[in-house]
Amino acid sequence: MQDELFTVTDSIMTDWELVTLNYTPETTGEYCFAFWANSELASDGYYCIENFSLRKSSDVLPPSGAIYMSNTLNSLLSGQPLVFPNKPYKLINQVEDADSYEWSVSGTAQISDPTVREPYISFTQSGNYTIKLMATNKGGDSEFTLNMNFDVIDYEGISSEAVSTANDQLDLVYQQADLPAYREDGTIQTRDTYDILYHYAVGVNRYYRAIAERFEIPDNQEIEVSSVSFNMMSYNIYMNTGQEDDSDKNVKLVFYPEKDGKPDLENPFYEETANIIKKLGDSEIYLYKRIGWDLAEVTKVTGTFYIALEFDKLMMDLDKEWTVGSFFGADTRIHVNGETTLYVKPEMAIEGSDYVPDGEYCRADEFSPELKGYSFTIMPWIKITEVSSVSEVESNVRIYASVDGSTLKVDGLNAGDRVDIYSISGRLTASVRADSSTLYLPIADWPRGVYIIATNGYSIKFVK
Repeated sequence: MQDELFTVTDSIMTDWELVTLNYTPETTGEYCFAFWANSELASDGYYCIENFSLRKSSDVLPPSGAIYMSNTLNSLLSGQPLVFPNKPYKLINQVEDADSYEWSVSGTAQISDPTVREPYISFTQSGNYTIKLMATNKGGDSEFTLNMNFDVIDYEGISSEAVSTANDQLDLVYQQADLPAYREDGTIQTRDTYDILYHYAVGVNRYYRAIAERFEIPDNQEIEVSSVSFNMMSYNIYMNTGQEDDSDKNVKLVFYPEKDGKPDLENPFYEETANIIKKLGDSEIYLYKRIGWDLAEVTKVTGTFYIALEFDKLMMDLDKEWTVGSFFGADTRIHVNGETTLYVKPEMAIEGSDYVPDGEYCRADEFSPELKGYSFTIMPWIKITEVSSVSEVESNVRIYASVDGSTLKVDGLNAGDRVDIYSISGRLTASVRADSSTLYLPIADWPRGVYIIATNGYSIKFVK
């Protein structure tokens, strides 16, 4: 007798999937639980199975999952995360089914609150650090470890460094032939896309032709940028005498500040326009090409900023089985911690989606959930003449607040946290629930003065 409990057919999974099954034996005896696979060709694929276990249905398994750091700057020269002294960085907790947490770290690093699900960590000295989480439930304890080497920027700054948000040791890298692209139904294809689909997710496609990458730095930190570079993985500019011709089209490089959690289109730090052919070339590429863009003048950015490539409208044939037209696909990474740093400016929504284009940038996974964790690995060459001071007191506080124009930004939250805001006289001004780790609240109509933010036993002041 054979019972088939679970079947997978013609499926591609890019990450581990947890499968839990129940089976009740009908008679006493020996049972064999087996895995079996077959295919028509030897090269049809492969599969892996991890952590197979058998237990009573009433048993509780200890917590499982992984821990990561939030996104940092990553140095091209050293290959290590590059962090600002005393700046709080979030610890990403992907552990499931835990009832309590206990964080610890080696050396001089400090953790804001070792007992919360996702605390913040700060560093004062460069070196190798071991970050541990002990997660507990009724089934027992599980320990999760993260070993990383961090370069802490000296207070005197750095003379020249190329940085990106991608960690080459951890994040997923796509080869040219598998560069993620949109299918006709709006879903993302991540295998065998070269010479098949040219509507690249990190690039130009039927939905958007402007992409940006977010670089998070302290609010008052100033950085000088002299150039940027990026890998162009797939490219063609359509030129056909007598028909549509993109040879005179332009691409614009823009540096934006952040406002309300997205690029501030009205107040760019810097922008520069170039002819596509002169900047990227006049023919298809079959091997990736490194593009360098030296700025006409060194530009200064302050606080978290975005680097955007914005293309003129290009000729893209959507109707034929094989594509003719222009296309551009950039170096695509997926952050292992799940944080999305790619931003897009959609001109139309995926059919059936609730997203409504508004002429603004949005985080890529807000446009398409399949883009969670996506990154555009554009690298600015930066210079820091002096590191702005971040006090140790601030680095040990769980929540952080800043006012950007008419908007209050509160960081360090968990989804579902209640946030109460009081005037200095004690009057409750606002009470809201956070839907993510960051809360944005319009305060343009609030009277000027001092306010207190309170959440989960923590409080912090801000001045409007």
